[in-house]
Amino acid sequence: MKVAQEYNPYIWLGDSHGVGVLAENGRGTYEYFGLKSDRFLFGGTFSKAFGAHGGVIPGPQPFIELIRGGHVMNGATGSPSLASASALMSMDLLSKHPDMRAQLWKNAKALKAGLSRLGIPVDVTVFPGAAWTTKSSQDMDRVHQGMMQRGIAIQRIHYVGGGVEGVLRIVVFLTHTSEQINRLLEELGKLV
Repeated sequence: MKVAQEYNPYIWLGDSHGVGVLAENGRGTYEYFGLKSDRFLFGGTFSKAFGAHGGVIPGPQPFIELIRGGHVMNGATGSPSLASASALMSMDLLSKHPDMRAQLWKNAKALKAGLSRLGIPVDVTVFPGAAWTTKSSQDMDRVHQGMMQRGIAIQRIHYVGGGVEGVLRIVVFLTHTSEQINRLLEELGKLV
């Protein structure tokens, strides 16, 4: 914050995983951490929490004009009307039913507590995903394949920031039941 105050920059956050999920109203990382400034900007996707297509980049008019005229928009295709309507309905649904977000948080906490009991290092936030590595790429492949053979899909992915070996990743939904989470943990416990 001190650096930001000294140089007065815009700070932009790609908050695709936070929007719709984090904070009391689901407004993402800025609400979650109580950050308030006209210099903080964000962008979010409708393909995660809202189950739609496209995204949003709110901000002051000069910033929006900069985005519209820049290379990001040159080649981007607008969302179909149906996808836009779906995103709006999802936002309306989540705003009227905060209990949905509360159930997601409950499931995330149950998943992460279970992973911790298995010795898997995870953060303790309400974010509904957990990623970790094991001793080797081959071991992560073994765990991934073992879970798939048990009828439980977890991700084995490589992405920027995940290291050259990649990671195992689990994302829990609000519709997952306690029984499903417990079964996942029980089966994972046999493999780790």
